[in-house]
Amino acid sequence: MLALAQTANTADTMSAEQGMALFAGFGILIVVMLLIALVTFVFSIWMIVDAFNRKEEDFASLGKTAWIIILGAGIFLGYGLIASVIYFLVIKRKSGKTTETSSPK
Repeated sequence: MLALAQTANTADTMSAEQGMALFAGFGILIVVMLLIALVTFVFSIWMIVDAFNRKEEDFASLGKTAWIIILGAGIFLGYGLIASVIYFLVIKRKSGKTTETSSPK
């Protein structure tokens, strides 16, 4: 009985190399997830800035204020990427023009 308990105990433990490999795997996963979150956040901020800089005429059915609220709420409520991609496809890409900044002439 004692031999069976010792065999089960050694089978449940992992070596130091296996532990480091598992730790490295989780580390890579965390870094990839953080990069995806950062890219999503930057894209969402880019779309909000674009919405602020556009004229009211550039917005189709929803107004400028509605899009800014949707994009802003999306960041805080967790659907920022979805709202930003929809804004990009419906407003930014469809209009075909970039926002104009005031430049001295």
